[in-house]
Amino acid sequence: MVWGATGTRTVEIGPDTWIIPPTIGVLIPAGTPHGGTVAAGAAYRCTLIDPALADPGVVEPVAIAITPAWREVILRLRDEQLPETRRRRIEDAAIDLTEVVDTPSIILPLPRDPRLREIAEQLIVNPAAADDLVSWGRHAGASARTITRRFTAETGLTFAEWRTHARIRAALVHLAAGTSVAHVARLVGYQTTGAFVKAFRLTTGQAPGAFAKGTSPYAMHLDHTDNDVPRRCTHELAPA
Repeated sequence: MVWGATGTRTVEIGPDTWIIPPTIGVLIPAGTPHGGTVAAGAAYRCTLIDPALADPGVVEPVAIAITPAWREVILRLRDEQLPETRRRRIEDAAIDLTEVVDTPSIILPLPRDPRLREIAEQLIVNPAAADDLVSWGRHAGASARTITRRFTAETGLTFAEWRTHARIRAALVHLAAGTSVAHVARLVGYQTTGAFVKAFRLTTGQAPGAFAKGTSPYAMHLDHTDNDVPRRCTHELAPA
């Protein structure tokens, strides 16, 4: 279990990234490779849970509510002088208080068409790229109409929606690293901070400052998927 003490941190598991505030942890099944980053001034903790005690239904990473009660119980277990019987009772209480919570996701499905795939990969590397569809079409060898039609067919998102997902996904990582909202707006391609804040709110349901300050009430799951069945974000998107 990775959870924040202060500030926001990222947890990287395979191709996916989780942005977690102090109110949320990520329970990672034993043996799953993972990494992440912590912003300057932020702190996090790792709590090891015996797989025999964990919920057997948890076979992939899930978000866990870090409530005040759960936090205090876990911190109590740091006392190395606890009698064994008392430690077992506190461990049982910690397991009982461990609650899985839903996590909003920003889905970024990759198109299968190699021409569109190249465009998508370039936008992931440089989300601030401001090329229009005609310019992308010349580069990829496809018409703007083809790009528009194929992007929707293969990802379930319009090109503008997909680019917004890519930008907000990149923005969340920058915000978790402690970068200011105004600077992040420029890094991911918005000409004004106001336009960025509007797109961010429509995509995540939160203000970007909540993630920068570590005060967001929930985590964000950045899902980078090659699934054949595209999934749409549950939030309305602003045009890129």
